[in-house]
Amino acid sequence: MKTSDLKFDRFLYRKSNTTSAYEQFGDDKLTNAIEANTNRPATAIAPGTVIQSTIIQSSGSNDRVEITPNDQLVVYRNGVPVVVIDQDGMSTTRTIVNKGYPQPVIIGAGFVNAAGTPGSVFPQGWTVANIGLGQYRITHNLGTTDYAVTLTPLAGTTREFSVQAQTTTYFETRFYSNASTSLTDTDHSFLLFTNP
Repeated sequence: MKTSDLKFDRFLYRKSNTTSAYEQFGDDKLTNAIEANTNRPATAIAPGTVIQSTIIQSSGSNDRVEITPNDQLVVYRNGVPVVVIDQDGMSTTRTIVNKGYPQPVIIGAGFVNAAGTPGSVFPQGWTVANIGLGQYRITHNLGTTDYAVTLTPLAGTTREFSVQAQTTTYFETRFYSNASTSLTDTDHSFLLFTNP
């Protein structure tokens, strides 16, 4: 059976540990891998060959999906990466638009215990510290201040709260007890969003 019999309109490329460039699979047999719709001779894949990365690309377009050697799935639009999925989750490099309105994308979400330790939900690679009574620093190392922070305290009494600092590597929060108007350690959750 030839791949051309399947009427593919997509092209599959691969780069092994022995090649430096992507090679298009040939149109011979579907024995070792899904092959591209092309009349080129089949590219043999020896047993045990490590496929370092793979691209699925639309014909006549720069749009593609790539599986990288870093175990990332990267979606490209017009040759520009727009979505990355890896062991840390999904991120996007462009604004998603819904019905003409830009939509924020969640960068990270987590729970902070009052003592300043991460809860059961916390972004991988991020840290938290209690930097003073009722004050917390969440370090993310995003390299940008183009994000928005939302906070939700978990307390039996009313809390006032704010983001007191927002930098390219961390943000700081503070929580007050409404009854005493003094800073107080507080369990809370946070969400970081891209600025649409």
